Amino acid sequence: MVRTGATFADACAEFLRYMEHDLDRKPSTLGDYRSTVNAHLLPAFGALRLEDVSAERIEAFTGTLRNRKSGQSEKSCKSALCRKRSVGGGT
Repeated sequence: MVRTGATFADACAEFLRYMEHDLDRKPSTLGDYRSTVNAHLLPAFGALRLEDVSAERIEAFTGTLRNRKSGQSEKSCKSALCRKRSVGGGT
């Protein structure tokens, strides 16, 4: 694993930039991505270094979403995490 020192927040910023400028996503789609990142992902993982975002942490996080009975949020967050992994790497 390459240790970059980048945080999850750094990767999210790059992900959003990539989606907007490189993939030219629609404004409504970008709004959905930003909302999910800001409301759920950054509070949970933002300060962590990328190499510290493990499968165990992600499973624990999605478990808290299930406990809140927010199925749509869980789906959105899992989708965003999968997209982030395809852009910025991840464990």
